[in-house]
Amino acid sequence: MRKIIFKKIISVTLSILILLSIVSVIPTLANASNNESFYSQSAQLIAENWSDDYFENMVLEIGEPTIMIDGIEKEIDSDGTVPIIIDNTIMLPVEAIINELGEEPFWDELFHDSIFVDDNNEQEHTDSEANIEDPECIDFISHETDEPVMLPLCVIVENLNLEADWDSNTGRITLTRDFQTMRIIVKTNNNVDLTNLGAETIISGRDGIHALQFDSVSDAQEAHDVLKGVSGVIYVEPDIYVSFINAESMNTDIEVNSEHKSWGVEKIGANKYAEYLLIENKTDVITVAVLDTGVDANHIFLNGRIRNDGFNTINGNLNTSDSNGHGTHVAGTIIDCTPNLSNIMILPVKVLSDSGRGTWLAVGNGISFAADKSVNIINMSLGGSRDADCAFIDDMVQYAIGKNVTVVVAAGNNNRDAINTCPAHIENVITVSAIDIKNIPAHFTNYGNIVDIAAPGVNINSSIPGNRFASYNGTSMAAPHVAAAVAMYILNDPSLTPTTVQSIVRQHINIPSGWQSRYGVGIINMEKALDEDTPPGPPLTLNPDFILVDDNAEIHTIIIGGIATGTITLEKGTLPDAVQLSVSDNSITVTGIRPAAGQDALTGSYMVIVNRESASAQLAINVNLTPQESNNKITTAAPTQRTINGTTANSI
Repeated sequence: MRKIIFKKIISVTLSILILLSIVSVIPTLANASNNESFYSQSAQLIAENWSDDYFENMVLEIGEPTIMIDGIEKEIDSDGTVPIIIDNTIMLPVEAIINELGEEPFWDELFHDSIFVDDNNEQEHTDSEANIEDPECIDFISHETDEPVMLPLCVIVENLNLEADWDSNTGRITLTRDFQTMRIIVKTNNNVDLTNLGAETIISGRDGIHALQFDSVSDAQEAHDVLKGVSGVIYVEPDIYVSFINAESMNTDIEVNSEHKSWGVEKIGANKYAEYLLIENKTDVITVAVLDTGVDANHIFLNGRIRNDGFNTINGNLNTSDSNGHGTHVAGTIIDCTPNLSNIMILPVKVLSDSGRGTWLAVGNGISFAADKSVNIINMSLGGSRDADCAFIDDMVQYAIGKNVTVVVAAGNNNRDAINTCPAHIENVITVSAIDIKNIPAHFTNYGNIVDIAAPGVNINSSIPGNRFASYNGTSMAAPHVAAAVAMYILNDPSLTPTTVQSIVRQHINIPSGWQSRYGVGIINMEKALDEDTPPGPPLTLNPDFILVDDNAEIHTIIIGGIATGTITLEKGTLPDAVQLSVSDNSITVTGIRPAAGQDALTGSYMVIVNRESASAQLAINVNLTPQESNNKITTAAPTQRTINGTTANSI
């Protein structure tokens, strides 16, 4: 016979002690003299208190012998134990949960009270809704057999400092542990005494932001609960464990010989828009901060496009290398979508470890760092559940946007409403869902009214460390397509604000047949922006404004400037069958338009369309009139229509 003991210390006087400021415990105080010092001290707190047992969520299902830890399925035990419902009370296998938390149970061999136990290991089900909060929950339960210990959900939640969500439709119980880092983030008006909360260490940054480290989960949670009611506290929340948006690896070592690594480059029209920017000779330097697992700056595909002044907020140093591959893959997609635009750069900010794990403190510091480096765009292909508050990340995102930084985030891969994922839930970031090559939303992508736009996110080829390439799936892969598009929009017009950029992204889209708006307003399409972005040129100048056609073939010169259309009128002389336009400058395109079929060419008008991206030069176009003895009528088909700079012109 054995009894499982949960250690839980509850201070009923803590709130009184806080308000009266009589606690004698003096924490270690670390006042950051500058932002990078705060980042480094935060990283030290994270490293010194890190546990590999951190998890985002733990999912059990009634009648199922498995436990899902952050998407990885494990057996509860070798005996096939399953969660059950007895008398409307959810009973869970406590040993399996404790083992996943990295804690050791203590068995009391002298306890002899009765317990809830499924002695026959039968799987009992009920359609009625079970209780999470059972008023008869007791602190200690034991049993006299060797069967696995089954405890009510409320006992486990209360004594192990967990949070639980029960879905009666699916029979799933989702457990989280918001305070597992034993650390809270507090923003105050700088008039709140934080030294009497029992924290081991307090570090303070700018704008009243503090990080408090405790020596137990319960102490951190109690301090949080007390500060919630203290005047002068703007927000207080646990430092939540977070990871990158899990990317499904399709092939981790591939050869890519095509011009573009990702099929998404042409799908979103990024290559066409990049060509336009090159012709326009846009020279401003635009920087995309990639907040991720780091970036392999030595990758041959990325070489020369990665800034060397990034930062590592998870380890508190300048090492932004990437052994995981996620961050390098994201950066590679941005480079892929901005071909030959060497003035679009990547700033690597390593906010996640090489295992792809971190906390909101490291991520928020990364956002602040990037904003202070005057980047133009921040890409975050990462996220966490919003079961707890996300005020610190929201605060840092608003700080970045206030410094004119556009923030692009992945919607998440949980096939649920993105409003439940941070930072995808933030209204003034650009939240991106994922589609496949057939414009079908990916089966894993998050959705909802908060999603702005969809982009390619299935079977995306990009760089990974070691000069290799890999194919990944995920909204993590969709977000950098949009980040690259934003970088090019800003390169074209550096005066754009984050609000305007978000509007532009949502405006220039494709809407496939049957598209569901919960995946965004449509699929990003930069080609739709080209007509608007092409600057109007000066009026076409014709010199002469008419051509006298004589009995011999002649070459006449017309002086033009800019992007424009004009008309040449042919009068008198031999009837030509064709007008050939040519120019020695390869940077412009000219098209000759014949009269409609059957029209007398003697007095016909010939439309000249000149398409030159730069309107600064006066150029000579040669018009070669070729007379034909046997034909005095134009017999070609009527011209079609095309649009140039918003006006309609005829074209052959």
